[in-house]
Amino acid sequence: MVGVAFDREEEGQCKNKPNQVTVVCALSACGHTGMLQLGRWVHGYIYKSGFVLDSFVSNALVDMYGKCGCLGQARKVFEINPEKGLTSWNSMINSLALHGQSDGAIAIFEEMVEHGGSVRPDEVTFIGLLNACTHGGLVDQGRFDEAIKVVKGMSMEPDEVVWGSLLNGCKVHGRNDLAEFAAKKLVEFDPHNGGYGTMSANIYGELGKWDEVRNV
Repeated sequence: MVGVAFDREEEGQCKNKPNQVTVVCALSACGHTGMLQLGRWVHGYIYKSGFVLDSFVSNALVDMYGKCGCLGQARKVFEINPEKGLTSWNSMINSLALHGQSDGAIAIFEEMVEHGGSVRPDEVTFIGLLNACTHGGLVDQGRFDEAIKVVKGMSMEPDEVVWGSLLNGCKVHGRNDLAEFAAKKLVEFDPHNGGYGTMSANIYGELGKWDEVRNV
């Protein structure tokens, strides 16, 4: 149906021409259904029709190629995006993470941190990194220390936002082992923050560490 709609526009049978929202929705549909050939066709249509390849369209292309497993093309689109915002970096990290490319995802993350400016990691970033570590085998069989090194090895000093984002990502994926570590770091940052203490107590409770709950 997506291809038919674009074909009709090219043949002059459609009064309303596809716009950026149209192509982004089409790319999203291609990504979710794994229709790489059609996604490539839409990509070609974008260039043929003279669409401006802004971050909105670029991110959709990265996401589509990533979900379809075409990581090389996803990286090419990512690299030529002149306005890489947080969503751009997250799209590339998540694309690599989806296919177990943990080293690549971590490398993109480190590049993002070095890029600096207003771009800062958020919860989506760390969920992507955690996915990369999981799919890449870094948290299999108790190898949690290697996943923690992702954060410890950051060129910037991890702050409350970073540890809080990692904590949320751990909770989403049921990684209470890592969540415990992140919660401890938050308490170290602000020992008088009752919210951090409550989070720590809840995590200890889920892990069955009742002595630790009483000590919070």
